[in-house]
Amino acid sequence: MSATVPEGLMWGIKKSFLGYLNRMPDARMSVTGGASVDVRQRFLFPPDSVDDFSAESGEGTIRFGGDVRFSGHHGMMFVMLTAPAVTFTPGGATLSIADPESYPVLDRRLDLLDLQPAGWTDHHGARLFAPMPSALRAEGVALFNDVYPAGEPFDTLSIRVAV
Repeated sequence: MSATVPEGLMWGIKKSFLGYLNRMPDARMSVTGGASVDVRQRFLFPPDSVDDFSAESGEGTIRFGGDVRFSGHHGMMFVMLTAPAVTFTPGGATLSIADPESYPVLDRRLDLLDLQPAGWTDHHGARLFAPMPSALRAEGVALFNDVYPAGEPFDTLSIRVAV
């Protein structure tokens, strides 16, 4: 891997979802709060806190900043992904976001994805997690207007953070 792997959470969300938005005449996207998007339409959420993560056990929560929003269908579609966090447990990992129903309060969480951690390596002073396959959790179905069922594969995500 190259030394230019950025720090943070890199995630393409779902390629077919982004393709759908690209075909929608009134689709809008905003990327704020330190988040960014690359030419391959992968979103980078900057690291926020590793205080609740144990580097020794590999368990706990890594928090990220940033905000990505999508809208369309004359205001009938709205998807907001704010302040993602990944929680690692002995049984796997979960990606959560700030619950859009309680925004702007960020401490209520919505468990969005189940992740399949595949290990990590030391990478230029940071921990680089191998790309993790992801699947939509039942709690996240409504966020995508019930288009995708629970268990639907979403894009893999990668993490690079100093711990």
